[in-house]
Amino acid sequence: MTRPSFDAALAGFRRFAKSRNAPTSLAFIEADDIVVTGDYATIRRPPPHVRLRQAEEVFDAAMDSGLGVMITGLAASRTELFCSVYRPANREDAISRLIPDDVKYVLRSPLFVAHVAGPLLWWLLRRRERTDAWAREWKKDTFGDPG
Repeated sequence: MTRPSFDAALAGFRRFAKSRNAPTSLAFIEADDIVVTGDYATIRRPPPHVRLRQAEEVFDAAMDSGLGVMITGLAASRTELFCSVYRPANREDAISRLIPDDVKYVLRSPLFVAHVAGPLLWWLLRRRERTDAWAREWKKDTFGDPG
């Protein structure tokens, strides 16, 4: 089987998102860029080129591992889909998440409603998140255990 390139995987994910009426303008985020409360996700917008490069690095490492990779749309604004790239920790993790040996596309259902925060709101929400066990567990499950 031929390994898909990152660009080919993104093109496939855009088609997947479009087929489900989600935005096709993608912005990649990591655990430190999102705070979830109820149906809403507050996003700290990092420099797009930085997160895109990091997403590609995770993608390449996942493909090199032979365990596959999962690209997930987590939250959407009217024009943008905020996404993560997940690398399984091991074969059991890949199996439990039904990740094939190549690429799995996922849209959270329903997508969180995304709001991009300014610095003060971001600081306040991050402080509150530290006491929210559900939010911490969601991040761990979505982005992986940072160790």
